[in-house]
Amino acid sequence: MESSTPHRRVYQRRRCPGMNAAIRAVVRTSLHMGIECVGIRRGYHGLINGDFTKLTFESVSDLSRRGGTMLYSARSEEFKTPAGQERAVATCKMLGLDALVGIGGDGTFSGLLCLAKRTFRCGHSRHH
Repeated sequence: MESSTPHRRVYQRRRCPGMNAAIRAVVRTSLHMGIECVGIRRGYHGLINGDFTKLTFESVSDLSRRGGTMLYSARSEEFKTPAGQERAVATCKMLGLDALVGIGGDGTFSGLLCLAKRTFRCGHSRHH
């Protein structure tokens, strides 16, 4: 996915109401601003293993009416290790991402802090 357009990643970890609506809002706003979006499936596990999908206006059009989580959710014991975090950063670099948007709770936020300490720019939208 080579492009001069900045990439933003949408990521979700935990199941909670409003996650699909939050993803839809981030994707539509980003695309309106000319920022390409990539969704990471299954949280940090997907980040480590490169499980991603391009997100478009069409892919999120009916998202606010669907239950569940479009990007699924998973826990990752490997991400808790320095080696797992380095693999996650390597995936971000491989995809050419310049930012992450995390949608979740305390675990998501803690993971983003770990990545930020490894010099990767992260944002967080907290849902309860």
